[in-house]
Amino acid sequence: MMRRSRAKLLLLVALVSGRALAMDGSPSDPPLGDVVRSITALRLDEERALERLKELNIIQKEAHIRATEQAKVYVRLVRVGLLPLSGGFEQLLHHAQTLERLRHAIERDLKREDDSVSERIKVSQRLAEISSQRAKYAGQEGALRAAEGSLLAARDREASFQRAFGDGAHTATVYGSPNAEPLDPSDLSRGFEVMQGRLPFPIGGRSEIAPAVREQGERHGLEMSAHLGASVRAVYPGRVVFADTYADYGRTVIVDHGGSYFSVSANLGRLDVRVGEQVSTGTRLGTVGASERGALLYFELRRSGVDLDPARWFGI
Repeated sequence: MMRRSRAKLLLLVALVSGRALAMDGSPSDPPLGDVVRSITALRLDEERALERLKELNIIQKEAHIRATEQAKVYVRLVRVGLLPLSGGFEQLLHHAQTLERLRHAIERDLKREDDSVSERIKVSQRLAEISSQRAKYAGQEGALRAAEGSLLAARDREASFQRAFGDGAHTATVYGSPNAEPLDPSDLSRGFEVMQGRLPFPIGGRSEIAPAVREQGERHGLEMSAHLGASVRAVYPGRVVFADTYADYGRTVIVDHGGSYFSVSANLGRLDVRVGEQVSTGTRLGTVGASERGALLYFELRRSGVDLDPARWFGI
């Protein structure tokens, strides 16, 4: 029974070790699934090794107790020596055979005890190897999960940005806190279209405005120079549907103004609104951020996902 258990343990060790060596030899990082499977195999190996240690402790203890008790009996019989001669040759022969059986039994138990100690050392060494391998794979798992999380987060931001111009806008995520101002009932009742040519600027004070593009030239907007940290405000009432970092836009806030009209305020230094918040004209959305061309705000207008010319809406 002990040999079969030990053979199974050694076989499992060999299989896991072989798998670990194969992974070490890989020219690139292993996929997350392989790392998780290796960690699971090592965990099972560790459980079996710990269980085997318990068995060996019991075997060693029992063998030691038996050997000790038998040794005491053996010593007493040896002290008797040849005294049983009074009982004749048969009694003397029986005495000698008893001593011989005790001696062999003591030797077997002592060997069993020694073997259990030797195996315990090997199993303990294997547990140390398992611990080292698990630490290595745990590091790989953490890095792979972090990379996977970053990829999923990037995909989520991409989907969230695109959803901002469709029916799924309410699922976007933003950060910050609102700073709303009163609504303009007359402009709100007439809709965004009436603001063409008189849309208020999103930043105050003097600003140099120039045409600019994003998304590799596919989207057209305006870059507005301003003081770093200057307030960026909503140009018309609406609902915030996106506020997060997005591709070459940087920190971005998208406001749905109704009628499929959206304003995009990008390259922000900070975000001050959350998704789902209703904002008024003048509500602070965030602050102007830095860029290679200095502090500026990138601004777009879109309708149904198609970019409009912001200059015409501002009356430039």
